Amino acid sequence: MSKEVEHHCSNSIKDAKDLIKQLTSRLVLKEQENLAPSEAEFADRVHKLGVENATIASDIDDLCAVIENKNKNIIRLQTEIIACSKEEITLPPVLQQEDSRTTYALSLYSKISNISWNYTESNGILEGYVGSDQSQQVTPFQIDTQSLTDFETANQLWNLIGSASDAEYEML
Repeated sequence: MSKEVEHHCSNSIKDAKDLIKQLTSRLVLKEQENLAPSEAEFADRVHKLGVENATIASDIDDLCAVIENKNKNIIRLQTEIIACSKEEITLPPVLQQEDSRTTYALSLYSKISNISWNYTESNGILEGYVGSDQSQQVTPFQIDTQSLTDFETANQLWNLIGSASDAEYEML
């Protein structure tokens, strides 16, 4: 019986050692799977990273070229600014004379019509005041040029001027 027990113990020890070896080899395989990807996965990932790196490098090169062009444009514009600031811009005498004539004509029209314009109004609205020197009255006006033709707008302005001058003649 002692031989049987001994034999049984020795088989049990062998079985336990075999079981430990099997479990240890499985554990090693599982650890390798968890720690490092397979060679194919690794190669695929390296390839993807290489493609991504090449794309980023190309984008950086493109951006550098854009920045270089922008810097060249800035330098060109600065050079033009310096050149323009050095040039003395003077109007020819003919243009100066025409400008003074235009100023005189506008001043004359303003004096004759007694219209003061409100230049802040926009969107097709003419706005201002028509005054009368004799009665010292000021009449505001507002004309929507988008709803009227040019002819109708001009007639309304002439009517405003005419009513202001009629009031002046009535005062005399």
